[in-house]
Amino acid sequence: MIPTAEDRPTLTVPEAAAALGVSAASLYRALAAGDAPVPHLRVGSRILICTRDLRAVLGLDNLAPADEPEATIHELRAAP
Repeated sequence: MIPTAEDRPTLTVPEAAAALGVSAASLYRALAAGDAPVPHLRVGSRILICTRDLRAVLGLDNLAPADEPEATIHELRAAP
């Protein structure tokens, strides 16, 4: 089961890979090549996947238009 973004805002590459049904090595390669289905955030040497983005790619969250979305990985990158 993939946690909600409220429970865990980010996931490790191995956790995200398991949710996507691929190996961690495959996801690391896709991230390095820019071919990953989800954006990532690099914090030092760690690579993190935004739970919200992963759940959206997998079609697990259907937000109503009135819902306030939380920050996506793209917004986090743009923050000073």
